[in-house]
Amino acid sequence: LTGLRDLQDLADFVIIDTMAGIGQNAVAFASAADEILLVTTPEPSSIVDGYAMIKTLYALRDDSVIRLIINMAATEAQAKAVANKLSMVAQQYLSRRLNYLGWVPRDPHVSQAVMQTRPFLLQYPTAPASRCIQELAERIMRQRPDASQARGSGFLRRFAQAFGLAGNG
Repeated sequence: LTGLRDLQDLADFVIIDTMAGIGQNAVAFASAADEILLVTTPEPSSIVDGYAMIKTLYALRDDSVIRLIINMAATEAQAKAVANKLSMVAQQYLSRRLNYLGWVPRDPHVSQAVMQTRPFLLQYPTAPASRCIQELAERIMRQRPDASQARGSGFLRRFAQAFGLAGNG
């Protein structure tokens, strides 16, 4: 908790990758977040898992802000189709609109960088996946709330509550 507090004081953004699935830790981190970047792929099992996470997060916290990123898509059109499908289901069954943030293509440079134990963005900065990551980062920066709208102070409190540390944070 102290480490997270230090990060919050030092950084404009703290991104926590909870990995796939709706395990207890992933749900606790996501439900405490000011904003959730939900990453899914075009694979049916990933879409179902993404919807399960969306449903769980809205059940835990009615004011959750969820933005979709579609990873490993063959084309931008495929990514938008997946985002539209998830958005339509969330609207129909949860009465919630989801925001589509962007996509990352399936790119062999990512696997190559993993095999080289290097971040693909640094190893292959002009690769298609790297360009999309850079665009996503720029979009996040442009859409961030100003200081008067920032909700960041509640993250540590919500995080501590989720992990039963409310008296320590």
